[in-house]
Amino acid sequence: MTGAAPPGANLLDLTGRVALVTAGSGGIGAGIARRLAEAGAAVVVHYRGDARGAQAVVESIGTAGGRAVAVGAVVVEH
Repeated sequence: MTGAAPPGANLLDLTGRVALVTAGSGGIGAGIARRLAEAGAAVVVHYRGDARGAQAVVESIGTAGGRAVAVGAVVVEH
């Protein structure tokens, strides 16, 4: 494969949708959050301990014209 991935908006139209990305403060989760926002979703960036990382993702989404919010929470299985 060569070149960059196509823009998310060319792959999916998530306008009017909300996406929750768990562990979205860095790494793969941050990349997924950005791509979902690029496709038009408002994104909830979940973090457990990295509030700064989550806020940086939110700011990068906002700078690109998207909407996002960071939410800290512990996700547990019942």
